[in-house]
Amino acid sequence: MSFHPTGLRWNEGELDMHKMLRVPQDYNPTSMFLSPFASNLLARSPLVAVGVLDSEAWPWTSLWGGEPGFSQSISPGVIGVTATVDREHDPVMQALMGKSKTGEAVKWEKDDGKMISALAIDLQNRKRVKLYGRSVVGVVSATQDEIGEIQLAVKIEQSLGMSTLFAV
Repeated sequence: MSFHPTGLRWNEGELDMHKMLRVPQDYNPTSMFLSPFASNLLARSPLVAVGVLDSEAWPWTSLWGGEPGFSQSISPGVIGVTATVDREHDPVMQALMGKSKTGEAVKWEKDDGKMISALAIDLQNRKRVKLYGRSVVGVVSATQDEIGEIQLAVKIEQSLGMSTLFAV
């Protein structure tokens, strides 16, 4: 019997990859919550890659950025992101907000939120954190013709922090 401190087991595909790559069967380091490391790195990160599925189940990713603190923990297990987005051509913004009007809040029920993946990146310190959660509420305001600001709250269900982005 193996011990899984986080309670999250590897799925069959991950186990198959471990076998093919001859990686030892170790515990899954993914946390079932927004870990303190993830929360801290998120608040210091100037970049976050955000991924969602659109209405036809196509995956899309956008890179959102800003001054450190543009994304951060706003309550236990919930992060907030405030970023400048292209209201017309950003597929992630479109998948999340759909046809909502400028300034109209979109609120999702507890289990109905859109699945969101995120990768907070701190290139200067070579650190990253992977996040998975569901959207809670979002709103987009207009700042220019096709440009806007999205405010998005996401309930984090899993996080995985890495202290080294790449080897030197």
